[in-house]
Amino acid sequence: MDNITAEELNDDLVNSDLFKCKQCSKILRLPIRYVENVGNFCKGCAPIGSISKDNTELENVLVKLSVPCRFEPNGCKTKCNVRLIEKHESTCNFHSLVCPYTYFNECNEEWITNIADHFLKVHTHSIIITETDTISLNPQIGAVYNRLNLLIVRNEKFLVHNVKEIDDDKVYYFVYYMGDTDNVEDFICSIDVITKSTRIETNVPLMHISMFSAIYDKTKAANFNMTLLREIFDDNVKVSVKIQLKSNLYSESDERLLNCFECPVCNAPMRPPILQCLSGHSICNKCRPRINHCPTCRSNYGSTRNYTLENLSVSIKYPCTFRELGCRGVFSVSDINRHENECLLKPFNCPFSEHLHCVWDGPLNSIVGHIKVVHPIRSFLITFTWRRSPIRMIINSFT
Repeated sequence: MDNITAEELNDDLVNSDLFKCKQCSKILRLPIRYVENVGNFCKGCAPIGSISKDNTELENVLVKLSVPCRFEPNGCKTKCNVRLIEKHESTCNFHSLVCPYTYFNECNEEWITNIADHFLKVHTHSIIITETDTISLNPQIGAVYNRLNLLIVRNEKFLVHNVKEIDDDKVYYFVYYMGDTDNVEDFICSIDVITKSTRIETNVPLMHISMFSAIYDKTKAANFNMTLLREIFDDNVKVSVKIQLKSNLYSESDERLLNCFECPVCNAPMRPPILQCLSGHSICNKCRPRINHCPTCRSNYGSTRNYTLENLSVSIKYPCTFRELGCRGVFSVSDINRHENECLLKPFNCPFSEHLHCVWDGPLNSIVGHIKVVHPIRSFLITFTWRRSPIRMIINSFT
């Protein structure tokens, strides 16, 4: 008991059987009615025809505790006095979750506790899981359609709804966030239309899933005349949604400071330990072992480090090394190495690089195709490390 916090004690008491309604099994709401030899009931839950009385003693205890919203399983984190909780629940953003497909007569689930879990069980064809912040969508052109995609981006969940109407040549894209309402403002979202020669990027307001409805506001969507674009660019049009965490975006100060961290040899941003020559010119720890004299002034090197730059590196964001391969991640100096070890876009060596001296490297999803085309020999076992765990894959290389 000595180690329990006041909040934990509050939660243990509120969720105990003492404060559970005998009818609905939820936390009691005022006024509390007591039926002898049966137990306590919320207002309206007491059995019809039963003899009940006010349980003011229990009410006096309950009003001193913080009660969670009844829509907590849907994501609401509000806790307040029991006298105020019903007013909150009447306007809670999590009180009326339905499957979005219900609005288009493609699902019968009118009440669900978690939309993302429901999609994972029932609508798996609509799910896209990725570790990158840019997700390709397959644009469809038809007379009328409503299309939904559940995006799981680094464990955050979003819903993309694209709409085309009979009397409108445009396709509209709406994006909804499925997490806590307080976190909606943490993200920046845009819809990109990409052709052979151009990219059209349109910012789109990110809405909370509780705002989803069959009646939509076109001013909150990105829209494109896809039919016209396909006529101009010979049907070679791609659409992607880009969702970025604001805290991972460059600031102007980051851009300016990164210029001060540029290694004179490899031109990459220097990370601790940052070394310097006898005259004070800095160099990254990867390039230092490969040269004997400072490339700037030809001075010799000692064992001196540039602690000023190292201390300053803590306050800036570093781009992922694999940025040119498509990764848009930006991380603190303490997190950048861990991310790059796990980055989905980093190149992997050919599994036969040591035995057959193959110099190919590429993304993880291209390894199997490379093996079948270049090394059609036999079945073999690939072992590589992913998220600090060894992963083994048996591949039959015969086509």
